[in-house]
Amino acid sequence: MSADLSGGLDSSTLAILAARGADEPVTALTYTDPYAVNDDDTGYAHALAASEPGLNHQVLTGGVGELPFTDLGGAPFTDLPALDALLHTRTRFRLNPASGADVHLVGDGGDVVLGAPITYLADLARLPTSRRFFSECVGWARLRHRPAHRLVRAAFAASRTSYTSALEGVANGLDTTPEPHRLEHVPAFESSISWVHLSKSARWATPAARAQVAEVLRAYRPQDSRDGADDHTLRLIQWHGAATRSFLHVADQFRARVTVPFFDSDVLAACLAVPASHRASARQTKPILGQAFADRLPPGLFARRTKGDYSACEYHGLRVNAAQVRALLTDSRLAGLDIIDPTAVRADLDAAINGARAPMGALSQVLATEVWLRRLETYTGDA
Repeated sequence: MSADLSGGLDSSTLAILAARGADEPVTALTYTDPYAVNDDDTGYAHALAASEPGLNHQVLTGGVGELPFTDLGGAPFTDLPALDALLHTRTRFRLNPASGADVHLVGDGGDVVLGAPITYLADLARLPTSRRFFSECVGWARLRHRPAHRLVRAAFAASRTSYTSALEGVANGLDTTPEPHRLEHVPAFESSISWVHLSKSARWATPAARAQVAEVLRAYRPQDSRDGADDHTLRLIQWHGAATRSFLHVADQFRARVTVPFFDSDVLAACLAVPASHRASARQTKPILGQAFADRLPPGLFARRTKGDYSACEYHGLRVNAAQVRALLTDSRLAGLDIIDPTAVRADLDAAINGARAPMGALSQVLATEVWLRRLETYTGDA
């Protein structure tokens, strides 16, 4: 057996529990590279591995060849466009020691299953007692260095908005043609207190594509009209579950037998039996995990409040692989389908390559889809 040991709460929990229950040492894999702002990750992983005799710790240090956007022409084919296609060289490198294991455990899904979206504040705003609501808003305001009154106002606004009306708002936003070359202001934290968001990739969409998506959104009517953070959580689980399936497909092509315990149906049922407002707190990370395992896992594991940051790797990867990334937009398949304006995308892509702030998540979505469409053209069903 092997397991990820990123130093974060989710993978560390699985690795330690596996080590204590296995008959032989569990190989614990920690990935790092000189481009990531993840010094805390590696330090926590070392400390946890040193405290658990059942873990055989291996640190895998990636280099230029493991940066995102490397060897896009060799990306594995998945059933849907997947961001993991942009990271496949890193995935192959970090899973290589797990290729002979009977099972490799990963902590994917832990954030969305064990925690709750920030919209739980809107649920609290609907309750007749407001003491915890204001306490949570103040706690998040301090963590994110935002004015508390803005979080309170955003939460109250979301509490009076349904998911269906939020979709209508997104559809209305698609009716307005954006200014694609104007660099948008980074949204404040309080803007995330919403049931749905319009992707920044919409700013590059053609008028025809925007109109088609708006029409679909206006026609969509959820079967269950309940609104709240619990329903929001289910939608996020479906979204992350689809991404994880693509990751499993990539891992399978590297002959790694990966399993994702946090998406196990019994684990999902147990976690979602707890209301979203009790699965999240500004003052404690993943409280239900702490309540379940505080007496069985190292106390330092639950004290951590930081999280590794790999965004710098994306910028480095774009610069190193600028030629092949630009080539995807020179002969854009999405442009051929009248979905995007490649000139608008290239403006933001060039900004990112030159080190300026750019919507990296949206760029990655577009590039992953371009890679997928090319692989689809040559796919023969033998992989």
